[in-house]
Amino acid sequence: MKNLTFSLLTLVSFFSFSQSVDLQPRTVDYYLNQQAELEIAAYFEEGFLLDSNTLAPQYLDTATGQCNMDGYMKAMEIRMITMQNFYDGYLFMQKLDYEEDIYVLYFSLVGFDDMEWSIFKWEKDSWKNEEKLKSDRIGSDTTVSRILWNYDEATKNLENIRIFIINDYLIMERGNLYHSLYDLRSEKVILNEESPWAASDLAEGEGLRDWIRVNLNDKIEKLVQDRAEDK
Repeated sequence: MKNLTFSLLTLVSFFSFSQSVDLQPRTVDYYLNQQAELEIAAYFEEGFLLDSNTLAPQYLDTATGQCNMDGYMKAMEIRMITMQNFYDGYLFMQKLDYEEDIYVLYFSLVGFDDMEWSIFKWEKDSWKNEEKLKSDRIGSDTTVSRILWNYDEATKNLENIRIFIINDYLIMERGNLYHSLYDLRSEKVILNEESPWAASDLAEGEGLRDWIRVNLNDKIEKLVQDRAEDK
């Protein structure tokens, strides 16, 4: 298989440009759309598609008019390589200033649809406006540290993903439920579950949301309220 040259150059250009401007908040859909555009470009580069409606003859089952097994395998190969190149690090979503530090929410994709969110910390003079943070930086670069992370198997709790600060607590919210609480005063994680799905004994749908509400969201709300009352 070729090296997907055009797609990779587009990818490098995209992230290089992003680092030269002040980053605005991003969504998961923003990155999924970028990845989809690169994937489509790769289908043409690799000769899988001749135009938007036409498969290359070697990948067409003439009896059914559908993609044959070779075509299916080719499409999966192209998609996998494109995704591996695009999601080879952490992608910026949002940043917050607190005293002399910067706290940044990043998103990453593991496998085909498992999604992970991480909060990283920089001193303000070390923050370089990075839309993509390479994985090999973590642990080797002393200017940045990951303070917490959590993930979901498949697409769960993707609405209203954000971090915010209240009463000197840093909170991560996903799916309109609080998932993580970090104490900015003591610089300690107070509440966070790396895999709510696993911790809930593989609950699904509203069962998973109920578990998050009881074990994370409601406890976080109480701790925040208690601190407000102590002022």
